[in-house]
Amino acid sequence: KLNYDSKVTYYKSIVLPHFDLCASILMMCEKGKVDEMERIQRRFIRLVKNDKDTEINELYDNLKVVSVNDRIRINVLKLIDKLVTHRVPVKLANEFIVLNTIRSRILRNADCLKYKSFKKKAGCNSIFFKGIIEYNSFKKYIRNAKNKKCNFIISCILYCKNNL
Repeated sequence: KLNYDSKVTYYKSIVLPHFDLCASILMMCEKGKVDEMERIQRRFIRLVKNDKDTEINELYDNLKVVSVNDRIRINVLKLIDKLVTHRVPVKLANEFIVLNTIRSRILRNADCLKYKSFKKKAGCNSIFFKGIIEYNSFKKYIRNAKNKKCNFIISCILYCKNNL
């Protein structure tokens, strides 16, 4: 039988990395599949904490983890930030358009990202497509956060926690 610290270590070292390392697959999942993984994570956290009555958000805070949905959203937003800052392979970057100007006029939605070929319904329902919409809804100072005071990743985490 494992003690509490061993259970937490097991969870953080064996279970959680799958959500980070598989983000490229998970971001194309539909919401129903992510909800199913969320239920599994909740059951596992309740098993680790041996607590069936406490609200799940308190358990997340106690273990210092975020939900599966938020973890995937954060990883999608990290990937989108890498696309915009040209830190991905050229072949992948060529699939996206950054709207800046048309006919030398600055657009209202300048620096917004657009994917060239989301035509099927399944693609439009994916978390990645919704992540692009979410990224475009960020305020400009968050999208352009490069200094240490306003880190993009920290802004994403706060955004995901506040906008469920």
